[in-house]
Amino acid sequence: MRGRDGGSPHSVWLLGVLLSAMTVCTLMQFVLAVLAPFITAEFDLSRTRYGSAASVLFLGAVVVSLLAGRLVDRFGAVVLLRALYAAAVGAFVLLAVTPGWAGVMLAALIMGVPLGLGNPVTNVVVVHRVPAALRGTATGLKQAGVQVGALLVGLTLPTVAAAYGWRAAGGLLAVVAAAGLAVALPLRGPLGARGAERSARRPRLSVPHPALTVYAVLAGVAASAVNAFLPLFAFEELGMPAQRAGVIVALLGLLGATSRVTVGVLGDRLPRFWLWLAGLAFAGAAATLALIPAMDRPGLVWAAVAGFGATAPGWQSAAMLGLMRDGDRDGRSAGVVIGGFLLGMVAGPLAFGRLTDHTGSYAAGWCLVAAALLVSGVLAAVSAVRTRA
Repeated sequence: MRGRDGGSPHSVWLLGVLLSAMTVCTLMQFVLAVLAPFITAEFDLSRTRYGSAASVLFLGAVVVSLLAGRLVDRFGAVVLLRALYAAAVGAFVLLAVTPGWAGVMLAALIMGVPLGLGNPVTNVVVVHRVPAALRGTATGLKQAGVQVGALLVGLTLPTVAAAYGWRAAGGLLAVVAAAGLAVALPLRGPLGARGAERSARRPRLSVPHPALTVYAVLAGVAASAVNAFLPLFAFEELGMPAQRAGVIVALLGLLGATSRVTVGVLGDRLPRFWLWLAGLAFAGAAATLALIPAMDRPGLVWAAVAGFGATAPGWQSAAMLGLMRDGDRDGRSAGVVIGGFLLGMVAGPLAFGRLTDHTGSYAAGWCLVAAALLVSGVLAAVSAVRTRA
């Protein structure tokens, strides 16, 4: 790998930058999840209204991700990587000082910027700085940053919130984001910038991988519903204390990180990426359905979370690696696919919250998640047959 000076090997540092960037840019979805018992209690929020914060986060990210290719053309990945961290610092500072629910919503909206930039920008860094033979491993490691964030948030923030209040968690995360920015500052080179004139001549946005984009939408519905409501489900339905519900998020993060690294590493050797996507979706659906009997037998929740975390999150490693193999050097295709994923993440919390509020039970919400994963699995299986890829 090329390092800070463009020539000497600094592979560990570069992988750390990629991992840190993906961790920071995706933190807010897990923050909203583990702080749900504290914030909903303070502002007396329904599940639907609280879910709207996650939807605002993902809606902002959709817009940014669809523009990511043009932004990389114009400014380069290095500038955008620094902007990603700066936006995260600002959002978490706002979360730390806000007196009301509107501030939480605004912080979520601001975090849509780094969330939308994360995958396209880090993909460009991988393409330009990582040898082709190692891109699967690098992609798996960087995608694991999402789940590393879930692990760290789940283990630390409930305890911090219980001891010092949930706003203190925002201050702690602002420090973490600032530290990530400091680590990334030595990265040099525009990496993907083509200049304003050439960027303006690029073709209008299209959907280069329609089947993968639809798969991503469905995966987004499932992921956002689980991330947003699993801790609240454990707290309200299973009677777990908030700190123990946070451990569920940590377990989800630990296994999800392992899944993404494993898929990335094996992806270098096993190129049938549609079969990967089908298998991961079907396994995730089966694990989600196990949450329904867990309502009567709470011990099952651990098996369900383990099954979901070890499978469903791995799709992004396979998808991002597939796009890089197809020649996505400027993050444009990744931006469209991740835009679809984030669009699904807008809908997931709203639909899940509405279903659970309307029926008075979490069972309908978990059926929604399982259905989204089953449909995405069928789509991937059909695509595997058609393309033999």
